[in-house]
Amino acid sequence: ERFLLHRHCRPGLGSARAVGPGHSARAIPKIEDSIQRLRDSQVGARLSYFLSLLVAALVEGGELEGASAAVDEAMKSLSEHGEMTWVAEVYRLKGCVLHKIDTENDPEAEVWLRRALDLAGEQDAKSWQLRAATDLALLWQEQEKSADASAVLGPIYDWFTEGFDTADLRNAKGLLDELASAA
Repeated sequence: ERFLLHRHCRPGLGSARAVGPGHSARAIPKIEDSIQRLRDSQVGARLSYFLSLLVAALVEGGELEGASAAVDEAMKSLSEHGEMTWVAEVYRLKGCVLHKIDTENDPEAEVWLRRALDLAGEQDAKSWQLRAATDLALLWQEQEKSADASAVLGPIYDWFTEGFDTADLRNAKGLLDELASAA
């Protein structure tokens, strides 16, 4: 499969390297340990970040029920602790998980991806915006809405002037190339 958490839909940042393809079995216990330490210390800061990492690892490992529960817990943590930094990413992951569970969830998945895109834009969080736009474009590509997919992703990709060797920008460029060749 090439959509959601396989091709692109992974939490970013350096510590996500452990969540890459083939690493989920090793990553899950480590991430769960970090989450438990945060819970034990009753410090809610960054809980949604670690839950985001867990979502990616669980989806990669095929544990969609666990991923769904983890993303719901991340959303709860966001509201309880006011962690605005991660909101767009958690919304994006919610859309990704919904799609992975069943494509019949795609209308709701699209709503979450659009929310992620809009919020990232409001926060001027270009990396989160790129991820949300890429996943929304992937969803639309699957639905044979290539023009819409290009229209949402192209302007955001064009905003970047450096970092083209990063996975997020490589994924976005690859998708834009696919969309252009399908047009």
